[in-house]
Amino acid sequence: MSRQLALKVGLSDFACFENYHAGPNREAVAAIREAAWARPVLLCVHGPSGTGKSHLLYAALKEAGARGRPAAYSSRAAARPGTADWLDLPGDGLVCIDDIGENLSPAEGEALFRLYESSRNREGSLVLSSRLPPSGIDWGLADLRSRVQSGLVYRLAPLGEWELEEALRLRAGHRGIYLSDDVVRFVLRRYERSPASLFRLLDRIDSESLARKRRITVPFLRALEADGEDTAPT
Repeated sequence: MSRQLALKVGLSDFACFENYHAGPNREAVAAIREAAWARPVLLCVHGPSGTGKSHLLYAALKEAGARGRPAAYSSRAAARPGTADWLDLPGDGLVCIDDIGENLSPAEGEALFRLYESSRNREGSLVLSSRLPPSGIDWGLADLRSRVQSGLVYRLAPLGEWELEEALRLRAGHRGIYLSDDVVRFVLRRYERSPASLFRLLDRIDSESLARKRRITVPFLRALEADGEDTAPT
């Protein structure tokens, strides 16, 4: 896998540190950002779906690239079953491995351990993400398990209601969209409350408001629902 290909897999144009509302996860965000800059480190971030693990990895890749640091990305979700070639990455600079899963095969464990050794020898940064904490993952190799558990480990906590409001406003503001308090409360009251779902909804609302040349208001959102747009409550 080339470095260029690795960087483009799933890379979100909108993911950056500035539009991630850290809330209770400030320490984890700061550590990942340091890893993107230059700090040699082995770091694992874990947490439930919707906590922004992939967002933070994408943001780190962008920040490393902006500073001229080599950066590569791969995800288990895009790998061919039973193969380890998704871990065939250079170990210099920043390497982000997303969505580790619940268990690695022995071949995957050995490949990730080699990547870790390469990163360590080149003073690189290896950042991993998973739903489970390192202690709950079968790493396929005992030495790899011990290395990951002895590195930096952070759990991303879900956002509370007030923090979800702030996250939605932050994401909207970063895109030049103004959301009134009434609109924010309407969205959070009627739609799925995971950050990923809310941000996808924001993309659709923004697109429709531009197409219809209308401000984003509660009556506008009700009109979209009445028209059967893909903004119907779940």
